[in-house]
Amino acid sequence: MGRFFWKKEKSNHHFPELNTKKSLGKFLLAYLKPAVIVVLIGAAILGLGSLYLVQTNVNATAGYQMKDLEQRIDGLKQYNRKLNLAYIGLQSMDNVTAMSADLKLVPVGNVEIISPLDTAVAMK
Repeated sequence: MGRFFWKKEKSNHHFPELNTKKSLGKFLLAYLKPAVIVVLIGAAILGLGSLYLVQTNVNATAGYQMKDLEQRIDGLKQYNRKLNLAYIGLQSMDNVTAMSADLKLVPVGNVEIISPLDTAVAMK
């Protein structure tokens, strides 16, 4: 025996008019003519078909936009690589020495480093 030993009532004794189940099919057949039902079904099919076509078009457009953006990203990556190579080339020592003549800079001759003999610090 199960956990519950009583049976669930399938009918409402207090309100017998609630005992009848109403289905959509019976409602449609009772209140609508067959020609109206056919028109409603046709309209539903046309509406759903239109929604399908619109959604397919939106997805295709988004796909083309994504492909275009990916191509632009690839182009920008290549341009970034070229700029990095140019940057590295401008920082090379050969380029700096070549540009020093254009800027009229004088090369440094003898460099003397002065270091203090004592490490004394003055106090107040």
